[in-house]
Amino acid sequence: MATIKKKALIIGAGTGGYPCAIRLGQLGVDAMLVEKDKPGGVCLNWGCIPSKALISATKLFHKAQHATEMGLSFSSPTADMVKMQAWKAGIVKKLTGGVATLVKGQVRSTSRRRPSSSGRSRSACATPTASRTTSSRPSTW
Repeated sequence: MATIKKKALIIGAGTGGYPCAIRLGQLGVDAMLVEKDKPGGVCLNWGCIPSKALISATKLFHKAQHATEMGLSFSSPTADMVKMQAWKAGIVKKLTGGVATLVKGQVRSTSRRRPSSSGRSRSACATPTASRTTSSRPSTW
């Protein structure tokens, strides 16, 4: 098993761990993020962000339908759901990128300074600092 040396280890890439890893990167801290699923958690991948993106597009569509009331006229708007879904997916993809060292898997053992991860790339991490930012309950998605 390979040992990776990092200044910080973040366990869990949800709404707490993912921004933590991004901020550490902005501060120049060499960090590793371990996540069993997609970085960003439920909010970024399936909940808040995708929903708000589609709600925003729908509000714009509604405003365009009623633009004549404001003295604006153009042909009637149409909705292309395939393009809307692709646009939403692009937002999610952009927001889930940006963490330099992301390890897919779960942290199995957490000895004081050498937690190890399971997954495709089994590795140990030598670190002076670790943050556990996992969910308080299992996801039902």
